[in-house]
Amino acid sequence: MRRYSDQPFPAYRHRLDRTPHPTRDPRGHSYGLPEPIPLSCSQRNWPGCEPYLYGVDLFNHGYFWEAHTAFEQVWLAEGRETVNGLFFQGLIQIAAGFLKLAGGEPDNARMLVELGIEKLPTEPEVFFGLQLSPFITRIRESLENEAIPPIIELQIENSF
Repeated sequence: MRRYSDQPFPAYRHRLDRTPHPTRDPRGHSYGLPEPIPLSCSQRNWPGCEPYLYGVDLFNHGYFWEAHTAFEQVWLAEGRETVNGLFFQGLIQIAAGFLKLAGGEPDNARMLVELGIEKLPTEPEVFFGLQLSPFITRIRESLENEAIPPIIELQIENSF
């Protein structure tokens, strides 16, 4: 599977009530690390936006809690109510939904994923390198089947 970032994966995938909380528990994989600094990304510079690219890698490899924290870095910098901010909030909620699904909470998962999908823009078709309509369709199918979500494939070569 293609990687978009060179950052290493955490020691484990956080699962609610099954693994130490990554930042609050002294045994957590990110315990004691400094809080990430919000970093703005735009439609122009996203191919070099490390938190976004790392978040995509984390999501694609099932690190849903960790993906949510990576996407949150950009969401906070972009502004919570901007089109870009809402896109990142949508990805955060989709990742959180699949974290809930992995934790055996399909109803909460569906609610979070649908809230996330509602925040994704309807135009343009490709946003931050992500072809939205097929992604949304695949996400809903995965959720309906309670399956692993599809990978996020970014169109980096055609983004400039």
